[in-house]
Amino acid sequence: MIETEKTKIHTASDKWVVQRTIIDKLGDIDLCVYEPVNRPWDKAKEHLAILDDGINMDWAGRVFCIPPDGIHTYPWLKKCAKHGNTIALVYAKTDTAYYHEIILHSAKAVIFLKSGVKFHNTDGSKVDSAPLSSMLVAFSTPTGMVLEDSGISGRFMWLKRSAKSKDYTTGYQNYTEFNGSI
Repeated sequence: MIETEKTKIHTASDKWVVQRTIIDKLGDIDLCVYEPVNRPWDKAKEHLAILDDGINMDWAGRVFCIPPDGIHTYPWLKKCAKHGNTIALVYAKTDTAYYHEIILHSAKAVIFLKSGVKFHNTDGSKVDSAPLSSMLVAFSTPTGMVLEDSGISGRFMWLKRSAKSKDYTTGYQNYTEFNGSI
């Protein structure tokens, strides 16, 4: 890939693909966005590659997104929240603006993954695990139910209760009652 100003931030991400075991446990995915141009397997019915400018395109159906890290995570998660029917895989950085302003405000459920996410090169060969803890974020009740039923190892939590699902725990609402002492 020729490195230009537009592609400079994408070069490292274009070399890694998330492990199949996570994707397979999420069921049918209609669209994967921010995907490597070259990938060893398809994760969804349709794909928008890194260079397709997916953040500015229309999304349809159930979407899976691994947004770029750093300052670029925020606008991608805003797009995930706006679409709603989305599962995003991000670092579990609970001290970030995107966590407090988007995930806690708009997401319906999360899984804090028990172990590091394994990645593969675009040829399918394994590479190291992610350097930080990760979480899967669901931005709708149906995608939250997918996470809850996925069997993915980690701590699942409902963040918001929908009017139709009164029996779910409400982790974020309980958080507001925390008095600060441990």
